[in-house]
Amino acid sequence: MIGMEFEDGPTGYPGFRVDRPPRLRALPITLRRIGRAKMTGIRFFSATVRGESFLFEPWLVTFVEERDRMRCVGVYRTDDESPDDDPAEPWLCVRRSVWERDADIDRAEQADDLRSYLAAGPQIVDRFLLTNRIRHPHVAEVTDAAISALADGVSVEPVRRPDSEWQYVEVDLADDRSMASIAYSPIVTRSDVLESVLSTWLPAVEDLADGDGLAPDGPLRISIERSVPELVNAQLWVQGRRTDRPEGT
Repeated sequence: MIGMEFEDGPTGYPGFRVDRPPRLRALPITLRRIGRAKMTGIRFFSATVRGESFLFEPWLVTFVEERDRMRCVGVYRTDDESPDDDPAEPWLCVRRSVWERDADIDRAEQADDLRSYLAAGPQIVDRFLLTNRIRHPHVAEVTDAAISALADGVSVEPVRRPDSEWQYVEVDLADDRSMASIAYSPIVTRSDVLESVLSTWLPAVEDLADGDGLAPDGPLRISIERSVPELVNAQLWVQGRRTDRPEGT
């Protein structure tokens, strides 16, 4: 099991300049949307193990939003995996990132500086497991099976399920057979194939992030779409007018 520590950093984004930080309040919707942007903005991981660097790219990554929780569960892999794996080399990375609404609200309300908490605080609980097909063969097996099922085709149909536990679902997959992104709300649509696949794959994978894996030489490094301090601080232009709210709020 590997945890992640966030460090504050300079604000900035190519082509944009921050004039004045927006006013922030610990509203549930603000916390949810900033947390969601953090979770879905991660694209790649890299780690150094025994002096060798490994880059992990998405293989099958899911984001599930519920009423009081969001979770991102994914399996990432390197692009040079071979049948003759060294059991000491990490060819797979299992990720679980969880946002809990009530815990986040409590921490935000108790924070001395809300902006610092959102930029570098423990808003998201992340766990990572570095492994390979030899140490955890079941991870590869269930992921292979899930992608094979999804590659045959996914359809959605309109439905009314206001009490659905899942509010919103995103799935990204990429391998030699296919590459696709799927997003829908189970409240108003249904996908029997996707929901059947996830009901099997999620419980088989997410708890593995708490297990014993290969230890990296140092912290994991991530590639993200947008820096967290910039996300929290930047003023935006929306349809010709400026807003002092964070993106999506």
